[in-house]
Formats: sequence, C-alpha cells, structure tokens
Amino acid sequence: MIVLVVALVLGVMIFAGLIPIGGGPGGQVVTGNLVMWGFARSSTVSPILTKYNEQNQNITVSYVEKNPAAFDREYIEALANGAGPDLLLLPQDLIWRYKGRLTPIPYASFPAATFRDSFVSMADLYLDPRGILGLPIILDPLVMYYNRNLLDSAGVAKPPEFWDEFLTLAPILTKQTTPGSIDTAGVALGTYSNVTNAKEIISAMILQSGNPVTLLSGANLIPNLSDAGRITEAVLRFYTEFSNPSKEAYSWNRSFSSSRNAFISENLAIYFGFAGELFSLRETNPNLNFDVAKLPQSRTAKTEATFGKLSALAISKNTKNPPAALAAVNALSAPAYGVQFAQALSLPPPRRDLLAVIPPSPHYLKTFYRSALISKAWLDPSPEATDLIFKNMIDNIVSGRFTLSQSISEAQKEMSAIR
Repeated sequence: MIVLVVALVLGVMIFAGLIPIGGGPGGQVVTGNLVMWGFARSSTVSPILTKYNEQNQNITVSYVEKNPAAFDREYIEALANGAGPDLLLLPQDLIWRYKGRLTPIPYASFPAATFRDSFVSMADLYLDPRGILGLPIILDPLVMYYNRNLLDSAGVAKPPEFWDEFLTLAPILTKQTTPGSIDTAGVALGTYSNVTNAKEIISAMILQSGNPVTLLSGANLIPNLSDAGRITEAVLRFYTEFSNPSKEAYSWNRSFSSSRNAFISENLAIYFGFAGELFSLRETNPNLNFDVAKLPQSRTAKTEATFGKLSALAISKNTKNPPAALAAVNALSAPAYGVQFAQALSLPPPRRDLLAVIPPSPHYLKTFYRSALISKAWLDPSPEATDLIFKNMIDNIVSGRFTLSQSISEAQKEMSAIR
C-alpha cells in the first residue's frame, strides 16, 4: 500500500510539472517498460512509439494490436491473473464497460477545466467523478461522401447541407428500372443491416436534435430513447421513410448488400462513412470520382453535430508502474505526438490547439477538422447489445410489426436491462 501511494504521488507530481518526465525528486529517475493494448493497427501506432522510446529512453512503450472480438475476454483474464497491459487505447464506446478496470488520472494533477480547454467537447465522456479515464489521441468523425458524377448527371450542383433536403433530392438521384426496383440509389437510409454505420448515423441525428441518447443519474446510466420531446420518434420517422416504397423519398431497400459496397460500385450517390474510410474507398475503386462534405445537419437545431469515434490513452488498473504510465500518457497525448498520430492516420487531432490550424492541403482535411470540432457520442452500456437493439428498433418499424412509439419503447426497455 505504501509503495502504491508513493507511486501515485510521483505520478501526480509528474502531471503537475513538478517532476520532469524521466526524473524524480533528489535525482530519482522514473523508469519502466510499459505495454499498451489497442484496436488500432500496429503499423500505425508502433512507429510513433518507436520515436517516443528514442526520445524518452527511461520509459519504453510497446504496442500489442488486439482483435476487438477477443479483447474483452483477454483483458478480463489478464486482470484476474494480475497481469495485462499498463495502458489501453480505449474507444469511447467502451468507457462505461471499462471504467472500473482503469486507474483514473486525478483532477489534482490534470484539472477538468484544463482537460476541457485542451480537447474537443466529446472528450468530456472520459470525465469521471474519480478523475480522467483517458487522454484522447485519435478522433474519427462521421462525414458525407458523395459521387460527383452522379450528382452532376442529376443536375445537383452541390451536396445537401440539411437532412430535409434529401426528401426532394433522393427521388432526383434515385434511378428505378421498374417501380420499386432500384438500380442507382440516391441515399442509403431506412434499413439497418445493409446500411454501413447505421447505428452511428441514427445516433448523429438524435444527438443533433438535442437528445443525448443516455443520461447519467448518480452512478447509473439511463437510456433516453423514449424522451419527453419525442425527438427519437421524429428522427426514426424521417430515417425509415427512405425505405418505404409508397413514399416519394424511397431510395433504398434490402436488395443492396451494403451501402459501402454500393457506393464503391457507383450504385449509390451519397454515402455516410467515417473520415478514416477515405483511403480504403479510393484504393478499392481508383476510378471513383467522389468528394467529402460535413454530415448534413438538422435545420432547426441550435448547434451542429456529427458522430465521432474517439480513442484515448487510459491507464490499466493492474499497471505495476503508475508513475511511468502517467508520464507516458501525458507525453503521448501532448501536441508533439498528437500531430504524429493525426498525420499517420490522416485524421483530425482531438486537441483544440492542433485543430486551430487547418493544413492547407489536402483539401479534405478542412472538412475533417471542422467535423472534429462538432463530434459527439454517448456513453454506451454495451456496443454489441445496443447495436442489436437499434437494429430491432428499425426492423420493427420497417416491417410494421410495431408503431414508432412501440418500437422505441421496446428499445428503451431492452437498453434499461443491460447489465
């Protein structure tokens, strides 16, 4: 216990700037070999850590890329055996599940106000009553990709800025060989299983309208799909209209394998994907003439929003070296390494000071940077469970099994039962 207390005090002093990284009081040196687990590709993360290790020889960090499907089981087993990583590259949808398995950074060493001044607003999800659960280093916002050729052929001069524009735009962009049979789709909305990023698209629409999806009540996470303002109902009514053959906006159905594949095959005019998908889209079809814009917004909303995937460096509960772990997290989330992560991934950084200077080229970074600032997300009790709940909610509406309010009420009940 005494060793742990001394270690945490040293960590606090490091964050407060009283001890430089690698140095302790009276010439004491903070050293250690740390292991980091994460989902990001090793080919991206490891070169940055190599530079860090060269510049901070007292502390070395090695990276282990993990399969998301096996991560939960492997980490729990490691904790049970008193082993495992020192650091986690923790995505925001696992914050709620993992918060009890982390060592929070105390606010005495990193005040909440400093955190908010340093990182984008959605990073507040990592703020816990006990301290900061992680310092963000990777941000991937949801954006809108559009096929320039298909828009030009339809006489559409620029991509839509607001969701309600799709009600008139979708019929113009959609080509039907026979009534009900879609050859070229205008926009992929309305279904769930074959709409890539469906959960995130729906979440973005709900967040834009002012519903946070989940609410904190003391130590409990409460779903808010059945909101008093019936925001979710309005969003799902709009979303499902595009798969209804009796509606003017009909532009998507289950005949397509996925919206991503349809866009790559030039059978879809507008695709909602993450910024991190840009290069894979280009590589899969080098002839695809496409561009990128911000995610469409709600015309009546007071603030703009898109969905973002954020990953932060978190300290594992089982680390044997808290001072070194704190020093590494602090250094790797600082501007010098934040730039390196952003450049390696061609993504916007989550730091406000770095977002303040938009690179003049390539041109898509302007859209990515602006999307980063308006990125939002919600505390997810279980990504796998809520994905199925969202799927059932949409399928129940589209099939006519339940009304809008019944489907939402059922989803609310299922989310409340997640433990």
